[in-house]
Amino acid sequence: NGIKTTTPWLLPCLGLPFMGAVTNLRESPKNLTALFDFAVAGPLFGLVTAMGFFVAGLQLGNLATPEMTQYYPALPVNVITISTLGGSFVDFFAGGEGFVTTQDPSEAVRLHPFAIAGFAGLVMNSLELLPIGATDGGRLSLAIFGRKGHALIGGFTWISLLFAAFFVERADAIIGAWAVYNIAQNDAEIPCRDEVTKVDLGRAATAFTLWFFAVLTFLPMPSSQ
Repeated sequence: NGIKTTTPWLLPCLGLPFMGAVTNLRESPKNLTALFDFAVAGPLFGLVTAMGFFVAGLQLGNLATPEMTQYYPALPVNVITISTLGGSFVDFFAGGEGFVTTQDPSEAVRLHPFAIAGFAGLVMNSLELLPIGATDGGRLSLAIFGRKGHALIGGFTWISLLFAAFFVERADAIIGAWAVYNIAQNDAEIPCRDEVTKVDLGRAATAFTLWFFAVLTFLPMPSSQ
């Protein structure tokens, strides 16, 4: 859409390589559709790429010999189970029947490097989809719900993050998101030149689909122990 932006800079995160990038707009988008298209590109590409690496890594791990897997890096079970989406895929490729949730949380599971990179990518891109402030998720929320609706959804998300940080087990990524976004990306987005014309239903459906996958990524797996 030809929107001028600042140079992106990376956000740190507890337990992850980074949480995403801050990219501020230097000019007003033409309309809400232009804002939506700008915001959706990064998370959509990131999630598709991360899922591709994740599934490919899990499949390569299944094809590897025991001698090969002993050189693979390992993720603790209590890290894998922070994500229902990621943990369920690991469980499925490992044979199912609660392979992940029935193990001791301190145990480690050896995974192909592609799988670990994909897992981290799923979490990082899902964090970027949080509908708060000037994140990509916040811009999607603004484009779909307008400023008043986005303010309500953003407030609810802040309260939910704060609650999860204190009461959800294995909430390192959630605590990091709450702290970093509270500092770096809590500003209101600059106005579009046209904030009256709404985005179409196809774009709205795309946003809700991405948020659905983000929620599945955030929700911890229930323990079977």
